[in-house]
Amino acid sequence: MSATSVNPLYPIFTDTDGQPLENGYIWIGTVNLDPQGNPINVYWDSALTQVAGQPIRTINGYPSRNGSPSRLFVNSEYSIRVQNKNGTTVASVNNNSEALGDINSALVTFIQSGTGAVSRTVQSKLRDTVSVKDFGADPAASAAVNTAAIQAAADYAASTGAYLVGAPGVFNVSATISLQCNGDLGEMTIEANTASVSPIVRFGTTSGAATSYKIITLPRVRNSNRTAGTWGAGIGIELANCNTNTITIPSATECEIGVTCGGYNSGFAYNNVTLMFLYSNKVNLRLRPAGSGGWCNQNVFTGGRLGVNSADFTTSGYVGTRDILLDKGATSSGGPNNNTFINTSIETDLLEYMIAFEESSAYNQFINCRYEGTNSNVLFNTSLVVGHSSNLFIGGYQAQNIAFTFTGAGTSAYNSAVNGRTNSIDSSGYCFNLVNQSGGAVANPHIQGFNAGQLALSKDNSSTDWVYRLYATGLDGKRSTDAYARLTLDYANGRFYAGNGTAAPTRYMGAFGSLLGSASDWVPHSDNTYNLGSATYRWGTVYAGTGTINTSDERAKQDIAALDAAEKRVAVALKGLVKKFRFKDAVQAKGDDARIHVGVIAQEVIAAFQAENLDPMRYGIVCYDQWDAEDDRPAGDRYGVRYEELLAFIIASI
Repeated sequence: MSATSVNPLYPIFTDTDGQPLENGYIWIGTVNLDPQGNPINVYWDSALTQVAGQPIRTINGYPSRNGSPSRLFVNSEYSIRVQNKNGTTVASVNNNSEALGDINSALVTFIQSGTGAVSRTVQSKLRDTVSVKDFGADPAASAAVNTAAIQAAADYAASTGAYLVGAPGVFNVSATISLQCNGDLGEMTIEANTASVSPIVRFGTTSGAATSYKIITLPRVRNSNRTAGTWGAGIGIELANCNTNTITIPSATECEIGVTCGGYNSGFAYNNVTLMFLYSNKVNLRLRPAGSGGWCNQNVFTGGRLGVNSADFTTSGYVGTRDILLDKGATSSGGPNNNTFINTSIETDLLEYMIAFEESSAYNQFINCRYEGTNSNVLFNTSLVVGHSSNLFIGGYQAQNIAFTFTGAGTSAYNSAVNGRTNSIDSSGYCFNLVNQSGGAVANPHIQGFNAGQLALSKDNSSTDWVYRLYATGLDGKRSTDAYARLTLDYANGRFYAGNGTAAPTRYMGAFGSLLGSASDWVPHSDNTYNLGSATYRWGTVYAGTGTINTSDERAKQDIAALDAAEKRVAVALKGLVKKFRFKDAVQAKGDDARIHVGVIAQEVIAAFQAENLDPMRYGIVCYDQWDAEDDRPAGDRYGVRYEELLAFIIASI
């Protein structure tokens, strides 16, 4: 037999008071005999060359060799007796093949490293953690044995505060496993026939005080009686009547409801739930109060992959499939609200709806989730007057492809989606408030827009290629290459400005400006001051029910006199100057279809006045305008005639 360490890893021997054994005695002898009368060779080294004389004394709980802690080695089975300095036996084992730890763990001391650590027994240390195997659970055991064992371990952990751990393997159970403790059961899979066992695992309770302040990783859960092509019955995992816990769900598969969350006349609230793999359930995750007075509020669900496989159901089984279902159920307290889903992968192929809101839910948020698949459908269904309200979808992969469907006789309002592509904000009664604290003028807009192809993240209020700006006192619009606005709506002064983009626009219409008034008729702001059109920009045809009215009140006139002889000769000449003609721009546009007009030629009218040594520009008959280059129009000039005065002038000669 090779050398065996009597005290591997330096276990400490303790006195009856639990303190390290000082100046005690150790005897090691023949197996199954009293070691004091039947000693065997004991060595200080594993080579078995340095014999230790017996009894061996102790120092601070260790075998002492020349005053220093040491280890002991033997090359055969042995018995051992340990006494304190008073001769009282504190440990005795007749056969080292016996479980010395079971017999002596209450007497062996454990001291954690670190300043301030206190002495504990090994037994106390080991009982901090309880394994399901400590109570007889085993993958090879029957469902009844595993049910009793796992539940006993869970109850012990809950009652003592011990940390419950699972074990690798698949454990069949015949009844619901109820957990209310801290622990990590993530390595084990619990299976049951959900037709008779539902839920398979419950964290929390269905009555009594809520389970709170626990940190637990639940076991993997699977329906053991799933028939291919049909949905399994029952519930995999139920989270009920539990508040302020941190819960991890490794997997729940092949059930009708994978995981359900809600309270029985109590709440499921303020929990942080980490999702991992919820797959091949008709409804992978359901939030629904379980009782008439229950609620499901203020929880955070993080991560997770949710979906189904094509082999999970027949075509008829497609109806009712959901990745996430938020359902009011029978509660009178309202449906799920203020729950947040972060970075959850909601796989939607083959599902009727990836997310469904039934009857009543509000203020739930889906942040940076992954909407992957061909059926990116979200259902809002309610019969209530105020049904689903203020639910929000923010970002996420392919979030722009979500199709929202609204059904039922009730209303679903104020739900919004913001994803960078198809943003929709639904609000009523309350407004979207924007304030730029730096100021309210054009340099500090509330909103500004750019042409397609630009990157919004590279823009700010110093960017010059904007095409519209909404600010506190107005709204501007221009071409991206313009230095100034072409159109400005000035709220403060009630004006509408227009310009060419090369300078701040100064031409405007406005109730309090220099062109248009605010009366019921379309009138100029000042009397007899402004023109309708200009020589540069003329109106085309003017359609009116009656002719224009010109002022002819004697009180507005002076220097009233009859035409003199020279003027009458001009009038006669003008009568002979009436001709027919066609306008060049009309011929260019219409060709031979351009119409014939009758009138005079302004230059000939001027010549007629000049022939009588009269200045034609002293009369209001002939007009002449010229202009500088403006916008897209070059510089130029143009003659015109006031026909109402021309005809009156000609009539004077008849």
